Amino acid sequence: MWAFWSGAELLAVKKRAREAARPLQCCVRGSALQEGIKAVAIGKHGAKPVPESILEPLKVELERVEHQLQVFKRQGPNMAADDPASSLNIEQVARRASFLASLFLKYELLPAEAQLLQHCIPKSTASLRLGRERCDCFASDVLQTLCTNLLPESKAFRLGVKLLSAQVLSREEAMELASIVLSCNANTMESPAVDITDVVSFRALTMHTMRVRHETSDELLGMAEAANSAMSPSFRPHQSSTQSRPPQRYVQLAEPFDGFERPGCLLTTPIIAWHLQERWGIANVVGAMGDSPGPKYGPNLKSVALELSRALGPHSTAVNFAQNLDDIFKGSRAGSRCFNLVDQAVICPALYDLLPLRRSIVKRPGWSTVEKFVGCAPEQCSVLIASAFHPPYTKRMIEVSMGLGLSGAIIIRKGIEGTLSIAPDSNFIELACCARRADHTYEQIELKVQPSVERVKTSSPANATVSATLTAAENARLLRNYYQSRTSCGDEQFDRIIQATLACVDAGMQWLMEHIHEQGLAGEASSSVPPCAGG
Repeated sequence: MWAFWSGAELLAVKKRAREAARPLQCCVRGSALQEGIKAVAIGKHGAKPVPESILEPLKVELERVEHQLQVFKRQGPNMAADDPASSLNIEQVARRASFLASLFLKYELLPAEAQLLQHCIPKSTASLRLGRERCDCFASDVLQTLCTNLLPESKAFRLGVKLLSAQVLSREEAMELASIVLSCNANTMESPAVDITDVVSFRALTMHTMRVRHETSDELLGMAEAANSAMSPSFRPHQSSTQSRPPQRYVQLAEPFDGFERPGCLLTTPIIAWHLQERWGIANVVGAMGDSPGPKYGPNLKSVALELSRALGPHSTAVNFAQNLDDIFKGSRAGSRCFNLVDQAVICPALYDLLPLRRSIVKRPGWSTVEKFVGCAPEQCSVLIASAFHPPYTKRMIEVSMGLGLSGAIIIRKGIEGTLSIAPDSNFIELACCARRADHTYEQIELKVQPSVERVKTSSPANATVSATLTAAENARLLRNYYQSRTSCGDEQFDRIIQATLACVDAGMQWLMEHIHEQGLAGEASSSVPPCAGG
């Protein structure tokens, strides 16, 4: 992202990027643009109106950002850093692009919204008026306003106009666009004069335009393929010394990277991994983890796993932080419980570099779904077990799994916020599953599972620790207790969550084992795979 900046420019821009990456800055009361994004990027295709109370503050804020951009274009990073009138706020530049692009795509523009759009988007020359027209504004007008140095003949410009025209991208186009976004610079954007404001604006507008009209399965698949192409070479099979041995693969667990914030939630992912090893003979289990991209900043797999490694003491090898593909298979030893963790910052630095921008634009883009598939290349990953909140995304994640060529997938819906865990009092949990047949076609099913939970006597009564949201350290302590006892985490309520979760995972695994064609789902799997998950 920074490749075309000089030393002085690089220091100035990186400083702003570091400031943008601080989670606490994203948690304070939102600016008018943040509130505008929240309004325009929700509802069916952005159907909800922008509140009248923020229209004037939005106009003022947009004018302020425009002024900062004009000063920046004239003076660049050499402007006085202590001059608030000319200090460029990269976060606000990203929000401006997100808001205006989303507003242009809204299902229905109210008169006041149309006036705001016309005020902010000047008309271009007639020869460049390309794409969709709304309120005498064309898609190309929006793109030229937000990315002033992006050349109209570039591939990025063509794809941007297509997105702003509410057109669906093909799988190949989505992969091209995602590759540009992951490596945004003068070369990939085919525009020698682009600067940091063009890069940030292009990335932000692509994220939110796809969100407002909802990404298709093919678009998510293309994005996932681009992300896997951008993986660190050390995580690619042909770059690893494992190539000299029989192929090994793993099962990947993936949940939302922004964690949980509600009381009563327990992240059980390490327990699921250990359970898959002991009950189902899956030798290699990987957890996809990373820093929270927002909008929540509660405990997530990364923060809990780091605390768990410390809490386990002499048993800290039960969690293994892999730095390359070899580490995954070295960490999983026969007869031992070992959960391999792969940090997004290590496996896909290009996606990790989008973190400050994703925190700035408030709402989750399609990358929040795609990041669960990083590492899911069929030659190294056999099965994905993940979660989805919205029903359409359950189906899309199954379709992406099949498009990537995985042997199978289990997507959990109606689980506990930000985790793969299951609430014990759920009437039923929905599991979407797919399994690849011998002819490489897929069988699919939607299971409704009612968790069966037995009462476990513990020293801690139910609800003793659920009045407040668990910290990462508290969550880790409960996981450590379960690792040591194999039956209880020491808290009655959370034991019920663990039981319900494992019962649902077993239901999905039972179906996979009966329908998947490949034997030995993750390479060096135990030969004593149980025929049934019950009991």
